[in-house]
Amino acid sequence: SRSRSGSAAGSGVSHKAPSDAASEPEGELHGALVAYVVSQGIVHRLRELFAVWDRPQAESSPIPSAIEWGLKLLGTLCGADERHLAGGDAAAWMSEVADGTGAALSAAHAAPVLQAMSATNLVDLPSLLTATLLHSAPGLGAAAADADRLPPNFVPVATAVMRILNTAARLDHAMVQELLGSADMRIELFHLLSFLLSFCTAAWASRPATPSRRQGGVVAELLEQVMVLIGCFARDSPNNQAVLTWGRAPTILTKLCHVPFPFFSDPALKPLLLVTLHAATEGNAKASQVLKMELGESWLAAGK
Repeated sequence: SRSRSGSAAGSGVSHKAPSDAASEPEGELHGALVAYVVSQGIVHRLRELFAVWDRPQAESSPIPSAIEWGLKLLGTLCGADERHLAGGDAAAWMSEVADGTGAALSAAHAAPVLQAMSATNLVDLPSLLTATLLHSAPGLGAAAADADRLPPNFVPVATAVMRILNTAARLDHAMVQELLGSADMRIELFHLLSFLLSFCTAAWASRPATPSRRQGGVVAELLEQVMVLIGCFARDSPNNQAVLTWGRAPTILTKLCHVPFPFFSDPALKPLLLVTLHAATEGNAKASQVLKMELGESWLAAGK
C-alpha cells in the first residue's frame, strides 16, 4: 500500500515469463539469475519496503515510486505477465489453476520466489493495500475507505498486487490459498476484496468506452484481477467460500452478482464471471442459495 508518482506498477511494459524463454539456455540463465537474486534476500527486503507504507501518511499522498518499482521487480521475479488478461483468457487461466497445469509452466524457475513468498506471508501484499485503505479512513476499518481520498496511483498499484498474487496462485495454488485462508489473513482479505469490488463497480460507470479506451478504463483490469483472485481463493475450499458470505448484505458474493453489466452480456467477459461464481459456490449450499436468489436458477447451472 504505498507509492509515489513513478507509475511503474501500471506501465505497459510486458515481461516475458520464464516459460516463454526463446531457448533452453536462455531459460536456464533466467532461472539461475532469479535464484541468485532471491538467495540474496531480495523478497524479504521488498517486504520491509512495503511495510514502510504502514506508517501514517498525508491524505491522498501517492504511493511512493519505490514501492511501485518494488512491485515491478517482484512481478518480474515470479513471472507476472503485464499483458491484459480478460474474459475467456482469464477463464482459461483460472482453469490452469484448477487442474494444476499452470504449475508445470515455470515451477522450476519460480520455485525460489515461491518459497520466499511463502516465508514472508506473500510478501505482505494484502497488507500493502489494506494500509492504503486505512490511510483514507482514519479511525475506521478498511471497508470504510473513501475512494476520493485514495492515492492517485492506487489503481495501478492494486492491479500490480492482484496480478502478482494471481501469478503465484497459478504456480502454486495450494500454497497461496492456504496463506490467504489463514485465520489472520482471510479477515484482512475479506475487507480488501469487499472494498475493491465496490470501488471497481462504482468507478466503472464513470469511465465509458471511447475510441482509445475500453469501457471501465483502468479499473477494468483491476476488477478482472480481483475476480480471478476470488476464484483462486474460493475454489474447492469450503472455509474460504464461507468468507464470501460473511457480514451484512451486500456480501462479497452478492457484490459479485452485481458487477458491471458487460460481465453478463459481453462474450469476452462473461466466461470470467461464470468461472468465478462457480468457484465461489460449488459444493456450498449457502453460497448456491445466494446465487440462486440474486441471479436465478439458470446462473446457478451456467457455471457448472
